[in-house]
Amino acid sequence: MTKRSTPGHVIAERSLSVRVRVPVPAGGLGRRLNEMHEWLRERAPDGRHYVASERGPPEAALVYFVDINVAHAFCDEFACGRAPERTE
Repeated sequence: MTKRSTPGHVIAERSLSVRVRVPVPAGGLGRRLNEMHEWLRERAPDGRHYVASERGPPEAALVYFVDINVAHAFCDEFACGRAPERTE
């Protein structure tokens, strides 16, 4: 009998209380993904965040956080799908 481990995204859903959905453009995140991972390494060390993608074609990346303040800072840094503020 083979014992299966629990998928990471299921563990994240259970243990990390904040989820941020980051839309992925048709061409992918490119260099921006590396910037996001670097930001996460600096501000949300191991065990304080988890990154996953939606099932099927990746329309969004899901980033789970322990701390809502870190999640807000992440959204502020990477816009997380929000339109930039207009300056007229």
